[in-house]
Formats: sequence, C-alpha cells, structure tokens
Amino acid sequence: MKMWNTHSLFTAAVAAFGILSFTSLQASAAPIEAANLTKRAPTWGFPYGSTKIRGVNLGGWLVLEPWITPSLFDGTGNSAIIDEWTFGQYQNYNTAHSKLVNHWNTFITYNDLAAIKAAGLNHVRLPIGYWAWDISRGEPYHQGQLPYLNQAISWCRTLGLKMIIDLHGVPGSQNGFDNSGQKMNYPLWHTNSDNIARTNQIIKTLASTYSSQTDVVAGIAPLNEPAGFFGNDILATTRQYWYDSYGNIRYPYGTSQQGAIVEFISDAFQPLSYWNNFMPWQNGFEGVII
Repeated sequence: MKMWNTHSLFTAAVAAFGILSFTSLQASAAPIEAANLTKRAPTWGFPYGSTKIRGVNLGGWLVLEPWITPSLFDGTGNSAIIDEWTFGQYQNYNTAHSKLVNHWNTFITYNDLAAIKAAGLNHVRLPIGYWAWDISRGEPYHQGQLPYLNQAISWCRTLGLKMIIDLHGVPGSQNGFDNSGQKMNYPLWHTNSDNIARTNQIIKTLASTYSSQTDVVAGIAPLNEPAGFFGNDILATTRQYWYDSYGNIRYPYGTSQQGAIVEFISDAFQPLSYWNNFMPWQNGFEGVII
C-alpha cells in the first residue's frame, strides 16, 4: 500500500492579495503599489477563500527524498549517496538514470490519483526541482521529469483534481535539506545573484507554460521552505523573491493582464506575526496564499 505524505500547505490560511513584478535582488526595495493599475480580476482555478483545500503532497516522486524512498538510496550500496545530487554524482550515469526512470514510471500512477480523488480530496501538490529545467552549471542531476509533470496534469484533468506545482529545490539550496536536492550545513541560494536569477527564470517559465491550464494548475509555490531560521540574510532575500515571484506568476503574459494562477508562499519558518502587512490587499495584492 502506498502512503502519501501530507503537508501543512493544505491547512494554509488564504489571504486576498495581488500585483507587480520586482526584478531587483535588493530585499530592501519597496513594493510598487497597484492602485493605479487597471484590474482585470481573473477567475481562479479553484474558489480559494470559500472552499476548503483538501489535498496531499506527492513527495518523493519527481524530487527524491531518502525518508520517503529509502530503498533507492540503500540499494546503491554507497553511504555517500544522501540526496539527489549525490545520487547522480556517485553512480554511473546509465545506472542512475535507469533507476530514476523506473521510479518515475511506477511511484505515482493514474490509479494513485484516482484513489486520492475517491478519498474526497481536491488538490495535489507536486514538488519538482530546478534541475528539471536547468543544469547549465554542470550539476550532476538527471533530467526527464517534465513529461511526468505533464502526464500528472492530464490525469488530474481527467479526474477533476487541482494541482499546485511546487519548486522544491533551487540552485545552491534554500534550506540545506536533502529534499532540496543537495544536503548541506548552510544553504547558498540566497548568497549568489546567479542562483536567484536562474530561479526567477524557472518561475517565469512555469507561469507562462501553465497560465492557460488553470483548470488544473491552480497555483505555483515558487520556493519550498526557505530556511528563515538562519536569520535576516535569507529572510530579506526571500521577501524580495516573493515579490519577484508575484510578478512572474500573477502577470505571466509580460503585460498588465493578470493570470489566474495563485502564488503560494512559505512562511520561511517564521510565525504568522512576522508576515503581518506583507503584500497587503490595500496595496492591490491578490491571489497569494501563505
């Protein structure tokens, strides 16, 4: 019997927020107010705020997580293989790729999603790593995840499920957890402008690709669990990144026209009080869930 791991996302509080693109990496930059923009209120892919989200996280499928699929790691016979980075780094390419393809083909199937629907759930959250799009700096990751993402979207459409696409790992790692793709003692994502620029480009690609598929893709989570517990450096970068992602997700057409995909942001391990008055609706923000 397969087990799906739940995630706090699906007990998230819904806030009515909404607008504007920020491209500066300086987290001190003030958000641009939206009051003078013509609003084109979209029809969301799901009635957030009036209907309860009931969902489950499809963890361990398109991003490896050792605690979810320990057999994939134990089977290598190499104790140095502790995350998806080392899974590719310390194995023969063909050997590693064959294992990944078999895993992608079998770990989540149509029948699993049908069981999720039959259980009365209405959402799935699908984690995926940046390396599905970009290994241009020579990272040892394997690619091939995107056809499975698209297949899952097709299955959800057939079954009447909504999907939140979650960018679970970014260049340099946002938290140092193995489920970010690369385990490390201190994350480096926020320390390098190239890391952030690459991440922003992936969010732009996601939003533009799926902006016409909001019958299924109701939301994008642009970054899973940034490690705000490390202090202000990563928190400041994260706050600016939420603004940048807002513009990229909510305005996917390169114009003032809004899309209908909602932005799901993480609390970065901070209490809700930390986020008071962040992206306030009075400034025109809408379509954001924390």
